[in-house]
Amino acid sequence: MARPGHRLDAVPQGCAARLALPSEPDKVLRVNGFSELTAHNCELFLAGTHAALNGHTSIEIDLSDTMVMDCSGLGALIALRSCARRRNGVVRLVSPIPAVRRLLEIVRAEQMFEIVQTVGLDPIARSQPGA
Repeated sequence: MARPGHRLDAVPQGCAARLALPSEPDKVLRVNGFSELTAHNCELFLAGTHAALNGHTSIEIDLSDTMVMDCSGLGALIALRSCARRRNGVVRLVSPIPAVRRLLEIVRAEQMFEIVQTVGLDPIARSQPGA
C-alpha cells in the first residue's frame, strides 16, 4: 500500500506504473506510466489507484505512455470516474496518444472526462464535465 509522500510502483509485464501522491492542497492523485490499459492489467490499475486515493478527491491520469487500451481499460477509467464523483471530484485524462484519443472520441469519453493535452491548464476541481 502506498503511504503519503511515497510512490506505488506496480510493474506487470510491459508496464511500469507510478502513482504520484500529491501535496495536501490540491487533493489530486496523479497516475502515469501504464503502457497499456487492457484486460491484462486493468485490475492492477484499479487496485493500485484505489489503494493510493487516501482522501484525494480527483484523479489525473497521464496517458502519454499508454499505447494500447481496450474496453476493459475504458471500463477501469469509468470505474475511477464513479469513485471520483462520489468524492465530488473528477478524472482528467492527460496527453492521450492519437490512437487512444481516437478510441476516446469514438465512445464520446469527452462527455465523461476532461481530456487535455497538457497537465495543469486549469485547476481540476473547477472542471466538472457533464454526466
